[in-house]
Amino acid sequence: MIGLGIAAASLSTFATGIESANVVGYTTKELKAGDFNLISLPFTGVNGAAALKEVMSGSWNAGADSDAGDQLKVWGYNDQGIGGYTVYYYWAADVNNPGAGEWDGWYDLSGSYFFDDCEENKDGLDVGWTAWYLSRGTKNPTVTMSGAVESSDDVQYTIYDGDFTMIANPFPVRLKLNDATQVNWGALHAGSNSDEGDQIKVWGFNDQGIGGYTAYYYWAADVNNPGAGEWDGWYDLSGSYFFEDVPGTDNANGLAV
Repeated sequence: MIGLGIAAASLSTFATGIESANVVGYTTKELKAGDFNLISLPFTGVNGAAALKEVMSGSWNAGADSDAGDQLKVWGYNDQGIGGYTVYYYWAADVNNPGAGEWDGWYDLSGSYFFDDCEENKDGLDVGWTAWYLSRGTKNPTVTMSGAVESSDDVQYTIYDGDFTMIANPFPVRLKLNDATQVNWGALHAGSNSDEGDQIKVWGFNDQGIGGYTAYYYWAADVNNPGAGEWDGWYDLSGSYFFEDVPGTDNANGLAV
């Protein structure tokens, strides 16, 4: 599960290699304890819109209040186009046995509403939904996302210009950022260097378990006509390598689910 922070105008992603729109599956990932992890949903609900309680399960750390339980931080925009996080936490009647109680679950910060009953979530989660997950424990937790493969092979995102947007790969297959058959970036802002072009920031952990962003930027020979040049595309910050060619990474296979 890979989450992205992107400053760009618009984009569409396309699935390749998915033969059936009715496949039901899951993906499980180990996360890092005591830290923030980016998680995402590469499935839809089996019967339509996805409720969090139906598509996400894991080894959560429960708390009696929002300062003690694991947290989810979801980025979004209000009606005025102002971005910000909405925060939820995991509560359990018995913090030593989370998930066993009838009312155990993810709540808003007031503790009054289940995640799925909050106004912003009543219509269910879209495929590609992304959130920061803060683990409060000392043992690496696991998270499992399950559901149906997206029935459409074209998923579109609205990207707010001049700001960051959190998105994720909406399909259970890898995506190559410079492959136009998989990703259409829409009205990109190209630059002659990393300070000018749109950026993608990918969160991950190194071999020492330290989290951080790896950034890429969009370069074009003609910044007024991005995508027209043979060498136009997403590069590492040095400008030396295409995203897919960066040494020491698995980028050649595309972004993982």
